[in-house]
Amino acid sequence: MAWTVSIRPKATRDLRNQMAYFATNVNIALADRFELMFKDTIEKIQVAPELGVLYAARSKKTRGLRFRKMTRFKKHLVFYRITRNVVEIVRVLHGARNLDRILRKGE
Repeated sequence: MAWTVSIRPKATRDLRNQMAYFATNVNIALADRFELMFKDTIEKIQVAPELGVLYAARSKKTRGLRFRKMTRFKKHLVFYRITRNVVEIVRVLHGARNLDRILRKGE
């Protein structure tokens, strides 16, 4: 069963910011590849969302979050929440950032 996927505005912003960074600091081809790999990761999540790693929640806001490493961009994580028959993509973040702070504040 393929789940319905909903991408929250902050996740869209995260994706666009990372693509802009790549386009400006590396090259446009990398930005395009990042977008393609994001879509690939979303497709994998859509097929089997329960395979994502359960995030170690430190607050109520982050409880129930899961994440999956992006295809070919293993330091980037796609955070999502499963609700009924919908998978909500919450954030797209680099793993070296202060994830707890960002997720608590941004959720």
